[in-house]
Amino acid sequence: MYNLTMKMKWYELAKSLMKDKGITYDDLAERFSVSKGAVSHWMTGKREPSLQYIAGILSYVGINNPTIISDGMISVDKADIVKGIPVFEYPLLTKEQIMAFITDDMKLSKKDGIKWIPSTKKASDDAFWFKVEGHSMTAPQGGSPSFPEGILILVDPNESIKDGDFCVASIYINEFTFKRLIHYSGMLYLEPLNPKFENISCNENCKIIGKVIKSQWPDDIF
Repeated sequence: MYNLTMKMKWYELAKSLMKDKGITYDDLAERFSVSKGAVSHWMTGKREPSLQYIAGILSYVGINNPTIISDGMISVDKADIVKGIPVFEYPLLTKEQIMAFITDDMKLSKKDGIKWIPSTKKASDDAFWFKVEGHSMTAPQGGSPSFPEGILILVDPNESIKDGDFCVASIYINEFTFKRLIHYSGMLYLEPLNPKFENISCNENCKIIGKVIKSQWPDDIF
């Protein structure tokens, strides 16, 4: 698809890789803390960002070691173009932050969260990571799946939830829990994986916050 060494407008090459990897203008705006309008101007050649932004965008979409020539042109070797699996980032939030976003209907920004954690899982812009606390979701030995204390779960408030899905929910407004949603005898319950813990009735005091779509251990564990 590419010559050994190629020359073209930096934003044209960046846009071609963005399309391959599912990266949007919104993703760039969030990543570099600028407006979507600014990104749109950059990526259509209407305005030229600083060399720092150009280098950052090229690196983000998978272009390594580019040489910026002039008039927005770059030269890059085919070997320096990474066309691998796209990577997305979501904020790691505390319980207090999660409840604030839910009750105040706020949007996440780069300044929010303890840190932003990458994942190959594509989720909505409202998705967030949460570190599991306690042992209610630790399955008995040999059981699977299991979510021990300290593991990270990726929660997407915009995913639809059905019977048997894992989710996070608020109880009586100020309590927060991670369980499996089950339907039993016409009632909804939040079910733990650890049999030492009891089911929680999901009644009028229960609000589903989002569906758990992925789990992984933090990088600093290893």
